[in-house]
Amino acid sequence: MGAPASILKACSYPGCYTLLPSPGPSRCPKHESLRRSEWRAREQEYLALYQDPRWNAERIAFLRTHPFCASPRHAGRFFTATIVDHHIAHQGDLALFWDRNNWVSLCVSCHNAKSAKELNAYRKAHKP
Repeated sequence: MGAPASILKACSYPGCYTLLPSPGPSRCPKHESLRRSEWRAREQEYLALYQDPRWNAERIAFLRTHPFCASPRHAGRFFTATIVDHHIAHQGDLALFWDRNNWVSLCVSCHNAKSAKELNAYRKAHKP
């Protein structure tokens, strides 16, 4: 008896019919690199929001009215907040980006811990 036939699937990029092994990546190498370049372009758009002079003024005003880190990690101790973060990642949604109800003051340590947790969750969910 011969080896079992491998299962193939089409690249998930619209209109591409390149066959790939299953289980395996969802896109062919050509379209996987396209996904990465699309992500980089979108990331640049997000980062540009933080360079907006309006954001800087709003961020400073928010930190003046919310000067302490809001993370529960501190259990009643007060640490100066230096970062305004978004409770819900805005992913380029301008309404969500500018919604003050979605903002939270954090110290650098708590912001970095939150960001690392979110990044690890994202990587786990999008693991090839």
